[in-house]
Amino acid sequence: MNGKKRYGESHTGRFQIANEGTLFLDEISNISLKVQATLLRVIQEQEIPRVGSSNTESVDVGLIAAKTPAVDANSGKMTLVDVEREHIEKALRYFNFQINKTAQFSGIDRKTLRTRIRNYGINKVEE
Repeated sequence: MNGKKRYGESHTGRFQIANEGTLFLDEISNISLKVQATLLRVIQEQEIPRVGSSNTESVDVGLIAAKTPAVDANSGKMTLVDVEREHIEKALRYFNFQINKTAQFSGIDRKTLRTRIRNYGINKVEE
């Protein structure tokens, strides 16, 4: 994603190439939560860290993200509730069911997260 320097060479990263344009991310759900968090930070701050440097570079990039949805066997469709439930489950597993970290990552308060966990029937079950 970031440009990196190797042996004095400078490589242009995907965000630099897409600057003032759009970057398409396919199968976003296959990207680790850590990288997704990094992408979110880049989108919010509109700057990227340079590899091997403490400097950042400003970018103006629009993102289009896609994923193959998990399809409900009954209706053949995936609802926004299904997407949210899946997101919360993945975040909970990533943060070992730590409510504070999961709520912060998800951008919701702890009480709302607990309510959604209860409403969606999410249980702490190790796979």
